[in-house]
Amino acid sequence: MLYQLLQVPGGAYGDGLIAMSVLGTGIMYAYRILSPWLIDYLRLTSEELKVVAHIHWVLSSCLLVSATVTPIAINRLVGLGAGIFLIRYAIFQGRYHPQSTMAQVWVYLGLLEIAGIRTYWIDTVIGRLFAGPLLPWRAPIASVVAYFLYILPWERWGWSKRPWQNAACILPLIYLWESRAEIYPVGLLITAGFYTFVAKVSKEFRLTYISVILIDWALFSWFLNLHLTDALWFVIPIGFSLLYVAQFDPSLRQLQMKASRHWLRLLSCGLICGWAIVFHQDTAFIPGLFSIVAIFAGLALRVRAFLYVGAGTFFITSFYQLVIFSLRYSFFKWIVGLLVGIVFISVAANFETRHEQLNSLLRNTSEELQEWE
Repeated sequence: MLYQLLQVPGGAYGDGLIAMSVLGTGIMYAYRILSPWLIDYLRLTSEELKVVAHIHWVLSSCLLVSATVTPIAINRLVGLGAGIFLIRYAIFQGRYHPQSTMAQVWVYLGLLEIAGIRTYWIDTVIGRLFAGPLLPWRAPIASVVAYFLYILPWERWGWSKRPWQNAACILPLIYLWESRAEIYPVGLLITAGFYTFVAKVSKEFRLTYISVILIDWALFSWFLNLHLTDALWFVIPIGFSLLYVAQFDPSLRQLQMKASRHWLRLLSCGLICGWAIVFHQDTAFIPGLFSIVAIFAGLALRVRAFLYVGAGTFFITSFYQLVIFSLRYSFFKWIVGLLVGIVFISVAANFETRHEQLNSLLRNTSEELQEWE
């Protein structure tokens, strides 16, 4: 066949490679199906025939995948058929295999070949649907398929479940990348739900970070669709995502990681409140609202970081608004100065008369705060 292909003028290299792959696939199956007769005829053992069939699988797969990067005129569907037989051969080699590692390797090879021959089904009806109307829904559909790949009883059917579950985890990410410019927020949430499910079933908490990223992505898309272009809308989900990590990450929940949890909470809460202070100070309601929410959250949850950031945001906002108020209304500047002076005098007088009580109160408060998160 190779000689005949070389005689063709112009050389349709893709079609020639596919033809060679089909020939190798046929010989491979002939060795496996006719092995009871070939063992005596060729005077080979069954293991030696199996090795020869495996060599034909490798060569045919390489030829078929190589054809995807060359011009293909007429044999695209033939290549798809050959690919299906090669994939089936590899995957079924991993079924009931005596060696667990080799069983998984064969399944991985079959799954990789599925990815390698995608070119052949692009022109089919399903391929055109995925490239057209279903393009924004590629990742959600892949998540549904991945869900079934993950939960099916592979071990009962003779395969190791690990390759299938690993493929299920990767599949939505591939289609998510391919449809990243077209995907809808609802599709992102469906994909996030799949990774939350996998994290819960496999008890791999860090898989939920993929869900957090996808949820943030969906929120950003919704904000843009609603023309909410203020940066604070985008900072808030990032801050809450960091808070989620600080609150639930298993490694950060260990006792010796208390300081790291505290600093991460300070960073996440400070990011939101600090952004509100710097860019929304003219509207006192926004940083004031965030400060009050942070203070009450700190008191309710006994979390120092929330209390510190909330109190700091409240005082900075109050001082800034007080200065603006004084500059705009000069008469009230004297009243404000008088009130501030009275407050300082009262604090100084109480400090002198109740020095020990205040020290005891501050000491007790400091010790109690150290016991908080």
